[in-house]
Amino acid sequence: MRFTFNHAVNRLILGKLSLLLTIFTMSPANAANETLTITPDQCVALTQGQRCYVDATLTWTSPTVGNYCLYSSQQVKPLTCWQLKNSGQFSREFADDKNIIFTLKIENEAAEIATQQLKITWVHQKRGQPRMWWRIF
Repeated sequence: MRFTFNHAVNRLILGKLSLLLTIFTMSPANAANETLTITPDQCVALTQGQRCYVDATLTWTSPTVGNYCLYSSQQVKPLTCWQLKNSGQFSREFADDKNIIFTLKIENEAAEIATQQLKITWVHQKRGQPRMWWRIF
């Protein structure tokens, strides 16, 4: 009787340990994530409010093969889509006076998988009202 009791306790402990191990391996913190990178990640214009032009390359990877689309905050339609891929690259010239947000989504789904931002900065701040200079001569 004692042998079967110890055997049952060992099975219970092993069962709980395997359940905990399963929970930890399935948690989002330990899951492999999709990545989206942009190069360069910043565009510098001369004056605040001025449109900035940059040739940027977006690169993404995913641990699973699928149908993915790349979107930008500049338009509603996707920039491009990939079929049955787990990585991709997209290059193009972008022009804007505001930051551009890029998102990677699974095709026909609303959830964003990865997000990256192209920051627009400037060398000089735009001044408010132009100053009036008066000259007598």
